[in-house]
Amino acid sequence: MREVKGDAIRYSLGLPALKTEFVEYAEMGGTYSFYHLITFDDDGPAILVSELLDADANPIRKHEEYLCNDPVEKMQTIPNVKSIGEMRGR
Repeated sequence: MREVKGDAIRYSLGLPALKTEFVEYAEMGGTYSFYHLITFDDDGPAILVSELLDADANPIRKHEEYLCNDPVEKMQTIPNVKSIGEMRGR
């Protein structure tokens, strides 16, 4: 998520899921996006729910749900290239 003003992240545990909630405020205020990320103990795909609310916490549009793909472990190999300092023996 972009670096914007936001509330502390809240977690709630309920079997068999963990719900993470976080907020993203508009730069000029007024509206904000409220997100719920729900992950399941059975390693099923996570669900992200997005709500756009006005300053009084009234919905501006219908909430949207996104089914997240299975997480993919990303590994990067360290290039076998020496830095200038290593080449100069520092």
